[in-house]
Amino acid sequence: MIKQIVILILMLLIFGIPYVSFIFMSFFTNPPKYHYRISHVFTVVPYPLILITLFHFTEPLKNSFKKYFSRRRNSIGLSMTINNRQ
Repeated sequence: MIKQIVILILMLLIFGIPYVSFIFMSFFTNPPKYHYRISHVFTVVPYPLILITLFHFTEPLKNSFKKYFSRRRNSIGLSMTINNRQ
């Protein structure tokens, strides 16, 4: 459990370093023209990776998703009649 929490925190810290560096750079120097856009990309792109990691590490959440997606759906099939009229 502790190992999983440490992995998640390290992922958040590693993916957040570019964002923080652009923010600190804007305090002391002239940042690049689109520094907010660049830093936003570095924070948005890793979200799916973090979510996948959370699903992998949390067993109850994984079981509930498996149960939801494995249950049989009530579906009504389409029926088609062919009439040969001449």
